[in-house]
Amino acid sequence: MQAHEQIMDYLRLADTSSNPALIEAAVKLANERQKQQQKSEARISPTVATLLATAVIGLAAWACWYAIVHHPDRTGFSLVVVISSLAIVLICLYALFSGHLSQLNFMSMVRWAGERISRLNPFDKSPSPAVPDDAADEDS
Repeated sequence: MQAHEQIMDYLRLADTSSNPALIEAAVKLANERQKQQQKSEARISPTVATLLATAVIGLAAWACWYAIVHHPDRTGFSLVVVISSLAIVLICLYALFSGHLSQLNFMSMVRWAGERISRLNPFDKSPSPAVPDDAADEDS
């Protein structure tokens, strides 16, 4: 809480001052204090977060390849959407824990992924222009 008060003090100083150099210095100090606070509150180090994110990307790429190769087009495409959405949410979780993403932005990404996944309807047999049709592959 003390860091938040310091940041607000710097911003109040910048708001009340008429000296451009003082305003610039106060805003710069507030930004630096905010970054310092984020790093001190981080649950995992940025290096570990980067390594975990790299592993998630690799596993997601392998899972997408497997879904495309071993499943019909419509099912494979649906699996790719789910896998990529979950991978992005997991990477955002690592960024949240390392102090590089706010809770608000994390929740926005979770909502986005949920909307993306909820648009999929694997039981709908009507053709959709965004999803390849399995029946068209079987006919050819």
